[in-house]
Amino acid sequence: MGYNVTPFYDRTECNPFKYQLGYIEVIVEPLLNCWTEFLPPICKQTILTKGLTENKKLINQKINETKAIGG
Repeated sequence: MGYNVTPFYDRTECNPFKYQLGYIEVIVEPLLNCWTEFLPPICKQTILTKGLTENKKLINQKINETKAIGG
């Protein structure tokens, strides 16, 4: 149809894991930091390390894997 595809929607250029990581860092992480202020310290640490940090590591791993594939 002759339309230009924006980079976010270009399946050949887009890496959805990068967008997921950005969403976590901009939206989820600040929200969790505020929300966990009302929890006991052990709960806060568990949520932030085992939840947030582990998910960010997994997404970074996926980003690196897709780089190796050429995506």
